[in-house]
Amino acid sequence: MRRALPLIVALILMMSFLPEAMPAMAQSSPQYSIPQQTILQPSQVRTHGPLVNTVVFNVYTSDHAAFLALSEGQIQAMEWTLSPSDYVTAETNPNLYTGSTPTYAFDGIAFNMLMYPYNNTHFRRAIAYLTNYAEIQSVIGPSVYAGPQLYPQLIYPSLYNSSIKYPYSYNPQMAIKELEEVPGMAYNPTTGQWTLYGKPFSPVLYYRSDDPLRAESAQLLQQAAAEINLTITLKPVTGVTASSVIYSPSDEVVISPGIMLANYSNIPPVYNWTLASQSDTWGMYTVGWIVSWEPTWSYYFYNSQLAGTSNFINFYNSSMDYWTNIFNWVVNNQSQVEEACSNIQVIFNQQLPYIMWFYESNLYAVQTNGWQGYANIPSTGPSETTGLYYTLLNVHPTGTVGGTFTEALHSAPTSLDPLYYTIWVWQEDVWQEVYDSPIGTPPWGVTNGSLMPWMATYNIQSDVTAPIGNGSGWWNPFGASGIVNGQVVTINFFRNATWQDGLPVTAYDYNFSLYYWNVQGVTGASTALAYYSTPPYGLLATYIPPNNPYEIELYVNSTNIWNIYSIIVPVLPEHIFQYFDPNTVATSTSAMDTTVPLSQISGLSSYLNSPNETLPQWMYWLPNLEVGTGPFVFQSWNKVTNTQVLTRNVNYYRSAWWAWMSTVTQGSSYSYKVNVNEEIYNPTSSSFEGVAPGSTGYIPITNATGVVQVEAPGGTIVASYPLTSVGNGSYTASISTSSLSPGTYELVANLTYTSFGLNRVWYSYSGLTVSAPVTSAPLVITVLNPSGLPIAGATVTVDGMSATTNSSGMASFSSVPLGSYTATISAPGYQSTNITVSVSAPSATASASLTPVPTKAPTPSYTALYAIIAVIVIVVIVAVVVIALRRR
Repeated sequence: MRRALPLIVALILMMSFLPEAMPAMAQSSPQYSIPQQTILQPSQVRTHGPLVNTVVFNVYTSDHAAFLALSEGQIQAMEWTLSPSDYVTAETNPNLYTGSTPTYAFDGIAFNMLMYPYNNTHFRRAIAYLTNYAEIQSVIGPSVYAGPQLYPQLIYPSLYNSSIKYPYSYNPQMAIKELEEVPGMAYNPTTGQWTLYGKPFSPVLYYRSDDPLRAESAQLLQQAAAEINLTITLKPVTGVTASSVIYSPSDEVVISPGIMLANYSNIPPVYNWTLASQSDTWGMYTVGWIVSWEPTWSYYFYNSQLAGTSNFINFYNSSMDYWTNIFNWVVNNQSQVEEACSNIQVIFNQQLPYIMWFYESNLYAVQTNGWQGYANIPSTGPSETTGLYYTLLNVHPTGTVGGTFTEALHSAPTSLDPLYYTIWVWQEDVWQEVYDSPIGTPPWGVTNGSLMPWMATYNIQSDVTAPIGNGSGWWNPFGASGIVNGQVVTINFFRNATWQDGLPVTAYDYNFSLYYWNVQGVTGASTALAYYSTPPYGLLATYIPPNNPYEIELYVNSTNIWNIYSIIVPVLPEHIFQYFDPNTVATSTSAMDTTVPLSQISGLSSYLNSPNETLPQWMYWLPNLEVGTGPFVFQSWNKVTNTQVLTRNVNYYRSAWWAWMSTVTQGSSYSYKVNVNEEIYNPTSSSFEGVAPGSTGYIPITNATGVVQVEAPGGTIVASYPLTSVGNGSYTASISTSSLSPGTYELVANLTYTSFGLNRVWYSYSGLTVSAPVTSAPLVITVLNPSGLPIAGATVTVDGMSATTNSSGMASFSSVPLGSYTATISAPGYQSTNITVSVSAPSATASASLTPVPTKAPTPSYTALYAIIAVIVIVVIVAVVVIALRRR
């Protein structure tokens, strides 16, 4: 979205200020399940992953083009905020989830303090009077929260001071009066022009043409200035060209930055004014920063110790230096925080090194058709910086894992070397997936500055007075003798954290990273984290116990509440970067290309510690120098299409192992298999292990030895089995489950091997569910008549259990012990019958046909016949009698 404040790298982007919040531990245990919700709220976000196989970053011709791709399902997310019109459209798309969140991204005008008249306070106040916040809000709309406050109430509620009034409101007449106070400036009513020392004067505003919000605001200022006949010339720059036009010249003119004294004042910076008049000639610039909940960013922007770097405007004010020093180095309670912050805001309003335009609201949309697990993190949403990091740990195709997730970047990266000073957010969004920090921000605590162990556990001891040594294990670049009322931070790295080329991560890597990022100001390296914790009140020394390469103690000579945040840095591999000069690997203007094999780095010798530096041969076999510890492995950057590809780090120490689960019945053996391979670049002219010359590919590791550990949730090892090579990099073991209780277990492949002369380690992770032996199963017996029609009301008896058939003729038994049984079936009007049923898992069925009871012929009845005969006999007798009587 803009340059990120260098403090905000990897996992230390935090969102709002609650000074009472102390570093928090991680959740007691991860949730051993794949998230099934489309959108995850912070408390639902897992801190293990990732669940996708591949991540692709694309760059589109415009943000609207990216939105169309998102709407059509060609990509899943955009890291840049939507325009208000695209957001309205997105809300009508049933396949998109939309949302908005206030962010810690602000935009405004920065003034070159070495260029006249921009360095004149009256001129800056005139620009302030021409800034119409109501119009900015009306024109730009819900994308911003327009206002002049450095720490507005919406964003920093605990720092907002209602008694500090911003003294400038939109007033063209007051702007005229301020301009007339600028020495040498006058208005010529005849020509209708403003002049500077008699010559027509048109102030120049470099505006970011690739940012619609800043472009619109620049145009509004130009229109307001035109009302008083002040013609502001707008010159477009992009993120790339701003580096050469704005940032680099500002850095080059600094002979020496300000130096803090024991009383927290600064020795003023020294500038090359001649060079400034020749090259550092920009006047105004539409600045944009992503800051964080930690409000000390004012120190980095306005303190002269950072002249030429984050203080690229080269602002110097002794009062601002003093109070930002207090703010950054001294405060250790809320009262002190509020006092320092209030003084900074007052000085800011008086001096106007920047004119704040607005803080942004992130309008976002993500593709939900076929995808689940977006991390909806406050202040970022799910698709940039911290939100994107957690999304890429959790997101997955609906109902499964794997697949390719595609995100649109706002702009093409200038460099993916993490040391490159100019941190555009679209660069950090890529490399933050490769490099982890020892301490991170939990997704459920990003609004209060909470921390969690990420690659290491940590402990902070405060109010410590202790000596500092110079012997074995000590790194004491300043020759310090000790700390007084300071802090000792102890960090212990996880033993299973490895570099993506198979070497273990140790405290030496972290100590080297503090040096290489120039956190202590030891080198001249101009990195994004340079001078973040310097003497006399910052990090003075470190100590690594000779017998424990995973532990490091950091000695900080103060107890201010920000100390822990200043020493959180992305860890860099010492075994690689130790051969390169930190002063040349990355500067304010350029950086070594770490995305290609060693032999393809242009000007390689210029980056080395010395031209005669001999690099080890194994380095030439690395696919690239982007070797990190994070959840993804960097694969490629097509600089023509500006497509970057990352793949899942199968050796990631925070793996979501439960996403790759097998199931076995207790008592059975489980056949475990792991494939151990190494990704290489073949620098030779011959094929190597199937990898063609000049190509990247995977080679099998055939000399590994190790075990597969069966671990209960929480990490307790309950069993361990040696792994046997079966060839071509495959290793197997037979895991007995007889002694395992039913439940879920993590399987950790733990192997060591040698490759290209280096001893390496392999950890990979999967899951095993041990189910209890099945002793019973449901049984359904269907009873039919000879015609195949169901018989309702039949009684079925199995193993002493009875059930009655329903209208479908089915009798159901929920649980019948496994085995063979005789089932007795009876029904009125039918002959009872017995059948044999076999019950086995997971369920059993049987059927029976009943025969009706046979019908007997009825016994003949002669009663009627007898009656008829009797009647006939009577009639005959009567007739005989009558005849006899007549004869007489």
